Amino acid sequence: MCHKLPKFIENEPENHADILDYLKTGSGKIIYSSPHSLIVRHESGTHYVSTDGLDRKELYNAIPRHGVLVIDDSDRSFYKENGYLLDKEECYLFSYLKEEVTSSEDGIRLLSQEYKKIVSLNYRGTESDEYTDRAIDEQRIYGLFSDSGELMAFGGFHIEGAMGMLHVIPSFRHNGYGMRMEKFLISKALSSGHVPFCNVYRPNKASMALQEKLGLVKSTKTFIWAWRE
Repeated sequence: MCHKLPKFIENEPENHADILDYLKTGSGKIIYSSPHSLIVRHESGTHYVSTDGLDRKELYNAIPRHGVLVIDDSDRSFYKENGYLLDKEECYLFSYLKEEVTSSEDGIRLLSQEYKKIVSLNYRGTESDEYTDRAIDEQRIYGLFSDSGELMAFGGFHIEGAMGMLHVIPSFRHNGYGMRMEKFLISKALSSGHVPFCNVYRPNKASMALQEKLGLVKSTKTFIWAWRE
């Protein structure tokens, strides 16, 4: 086994933007590689598993037996048979492969702790949520504010670096604020040396349309989260 990047990863950036970003920025480390498979461990602890399907047996022997994995949806039967739990839906990977984007920072700023409740209510439907609370504490969520100081939309970065948590407050919808917010996130990622990417669940047609309108490239396959305690 050698820790080299398989050619199929480089040749399919639309399917591996997350992995390529982690290796580019040093936030991920290759723990297994072959000419046909790759496992990368992100600093958050999540493992990203990819294969072109030609040496699945060797790959399966190298997969961590515990923790969270992001896997090709086509491999779900193996994981189910081996006691892994799977997320409710598979998702597409969308990536912004251009080098620049036109955006504006006007009215956008990091959200402070006072906005934890409104973010949780709008994103999760509960008054308190550990996931979004942590994102605010770690300064990973930004808000778009009106001239009068009202929060109109918010979005940020998941702990694995994906853009997400994008939400427009209902009373401010249909004004292009979601697109404006995501353009800011794309610009923020690019200026930090990252590849902008996000994960969109298959049923979320509205989000897919937004990604394509913004120029993000849709993966040619789907992925799913898997874990085993």
